[in-house]
Amino acid sequence: MILYSYRRKGLVRNNSGFSLVELLIAMSILLLVIAMVSDSFVNIISQSGKQSSLSETEIEGLVGLEVLRSDLESAGFGLPWAYPAGGVAGYNEVGSLSVCGGDGVNPAHMNDTSTIPPRPILGANNRCLNGSDYLVIKATSISRNETAQKWTYIEEGGPKVWGDQLQDFQTGDRIILIGPKVGENILRRLLVGSNFWFTYPPSVSPSQIERRYVAYGLNSGNSPSPKVPFNRADYYISDSNVPSLCASNTGVLRKAVMSHGSIDFPSGNLLPLLDCVADFQVIFGLDMNEDGTVGTFSTPDGSTISTNEGSSPSDVTSNISNAEGIRKRLKEIRVYILAHEGGIDMNFNYSSSTIEVGEFGLGKTFNLTTIPNYQRYRWKVLKLFVKPKNFG
Repeated sequence: MILYSYRRKGLVRNNSGFSLVELLIAMSILLLVIAMVSDSFVNIISQSGKQSSLSETEIEGLVGLEVLRSDLESAGFGLPWAYPAGGVAGYNEVGSLSVCGGDGVNPAHMNDTSTIPPRPILGANNRCLNGSDYLVIKATSISRNETAQKWTYIEEGGPKVWGDQLQDFQTGDRIILIGPKVGENILRRLLVGSNFWFTYPPSVSPSQIERRYVAYGLNSGNSPSPKVPFNRADYYISDSNVPSLCASNTGVLRKAVMSHGSIDFPSGNLLPLLDCVADFQVIFGLDMNEDGTVGTFSTPDGSTISTNEGSSPSDVTSNISNAEGIRKRLKEIRVYILAHEGGIDMNFNYSSSTIEVGEFGLGKTFNLTTIPNYQRYRWKVLKLFVKPKNFG
């Protein structure tokens, strides 16, 4: 379209619009802006994905840590403190094999016997993947079945019924019965009949002198018959079935629950607690002089100690090698877990090649260079400090 305008010198032709050069400049600026916005958008999406992955990992970690924390607090729950004369007939804990990589741990070495009451917690030091620890907890409630979470008491008139299906035993459930104090030194003794376990409701009732038995659940009537008067769970880093996002030379912190149906170590009762774990260290806080405060720290087997109480490793080992010593001396359990959050991030650079896992010289300075591309992962030491609630 041609427009005309009048000027003093006459009619002048005026062409409106943009020149080709102007259009090229404008398009270049537009493309540059789009490219900048696109890069920012890609970065936002990328960072959002990474943060989502980190948040998911953190939530999974919190759930796994809560399971472990609850189990540590439950150590010793429902355990008998005394066995009847002659021991426990049919006692058969777990069989011999090697698990957890590293030097390997034989779970059978953590067994107790038919004549000596079970230890609530014990472990092996630096024997698994990357020199990580191995931990065993024994308690009736440590199993994952519903019956194991229940307890009640038996009086002359019969069992106490709570009136809640989640708390009450069901007919046929397998239970153990713990008797009251007898004499000066026998407390929480295991009651036995034709077996060391009873079917709910039990046909026995306390005498006028004993007044009451306490019943603890082991497993349901549809499960295999109990082979020991407690449940057991082993905790270690497994190097099998590790998620692909995990760095090489890391594993999965697992809870392995003992099966009553077989003496073999469980293969189907493996609960993953936390992925991408490089190290798992356990430290016991002990009160060796019974003054009410923790003054000695030791590895879970007592082989190495840090103390202000004048104790020696042999003193510690002798005290934590039996159930009574553990109940009297062990006041705190400290757990340190080295893991990375999320997957590999090539834009991330972890600043150190080592990281401290543990305290008091009883853990280790972990060498991250043993893990390929370690600097591209976000490493973190997760800590749990737990006071056992079922030793008294």
